[in-house]
Amino acid sequence: MEEWMQLVQKELKERPIETLNWEVDEDAVVGPYHTSSEQDFSVGYVPVQDQYQLISHSNPKEWNRIALDSLMGGTNALGVDCSSHTPDTLSTLLAGIEVQYISIHFVNMHDGFAWAKAFKKFCDDSSIDSTQLNGSFGRTNLPQGAEAMKEWQRQSRGSFPRFRTIAIDICLIHEKGGSIIHELAWALTAGHEALHRLIDSGSTVDEASACLQFNFAIGSSYFPQIAKIRAFRWMWKRVIKPIIPCMRVR
Repeated sequence: MEEWMQLVQKELKERPIETLNWEVDEDAVVGPYHTSSEQDFSVGYVPVQDQYQLISHSNPKEWNRIALDSLMGGTNALGVDCSSHTPDTLSTLLAGIEVQYISIHFVNMHDGFAWAKAFKKFCDDSSIDSTQLNGSFGRTNLPQGAEAMKEWQRQSRGSFPRFRTIAIDICLIHEKGGSIIHELAWALTAGHEALHRLIDSGSTVDEASACLQFNFAIGSSYFPQIAKIRAFRWMWKRVIKPIIPCMRVR
């Protein structure tokens, strides 16, 4: 390391190495070099990532046309903005879409029960095995009370065991001008609360973790945005880790 630094300084001549620092949009300073010996930021597990195209058109038939065009263009995950539609339009929205070969995400669900029930009916009518589908239910409001949370989990995870049933939407913080630090703080706080509410309703920490999905927006500053996701994985692991011994004691 010392020899490498001497070579760097030789190339810089009289310029200090600090002149290579990079100040990103978040008022953070990134140094010009890093080594694996400085600190271990390994996550220790393979994260599950899914990038979906959120379609917000209010006309169900037009939404369906845009979705089909998107799938023909190579998209393998779709987002349904439920605030623009009602559950009874689901058959029109998903007409001709083979949901068993993609992942589908329901966003801004005010009435989660109605949408989950409508999607289960759509699957049954189309002879689709709902237990094999991938995606998420993004509710705008968490169920109040342990019994309400338990009932939501019973209906949603019971029919769609591979779905994430509680979505933490950090995109709102980003869209309102929040910094990366604000986004991470909100994600960890909201995620921690949702995790405990799931556990209080009877889920194990593993079951509760499998139910959560975090939706991040990605800004134009590419490398800091990558670092944001990586930092969140590292910190979220440390949120969950202290909870596991407590669950065993119970």
